[in-house]
Amino acid sequence: MKTCTVCGKEKPASDYRLHSDKKTVMRYCNDCHLAKRRAQHAAKREERNAQFRARYAANANGVKDKMAAARKAKYAKQGRAALIAWVAANPEKSAEAQRKKMKRGRERLSDYYVRRLLCHPERSAVKQVPEILIECKRLQLMIERECREKR
Repeated sequence: MKTCTVCGKEKPASDYRLHSDKKTVMRYCNDCHLAKRRAQHAAKREERNAQFRARYAANANGVKDKMAAARKAKYAKQGRAALIAWVAANPEKSAEAQRKKMKRGRERLSDYYVRRLLCHPERSAVKQVPEILIECKRLQLMIERECREKR
């Protein structure tokens, strides 16, 4: 049993943290240590947040790139297995999500939608369409939509 120097309560040695040398215990108990750390944390909250904001503003793209890389690594580790399993388990939800995605693509005239229209008859490689051709087709579709609306 050991007496805490902060609260004065007598507690077993298991209620005390170890020093960095891993041989002796600290002079205050875990409860007092946590209370002290919470107080320090609250006292420095604004200063710490200001530092984080400044660091983020100075390196916003770097932070975003780092987070994107972490997401990509996580997805690569999990693989497409989880996605394939979800689609197999939820075919109705999957089909509905795909319908919504395709509808958004039609409404916004996305690159994918326009490429599919250009390559539809021969089903050639969708990725081998030049950007200028996609833009021209998109303009054509916009003109056709305007003409249909004015009729």
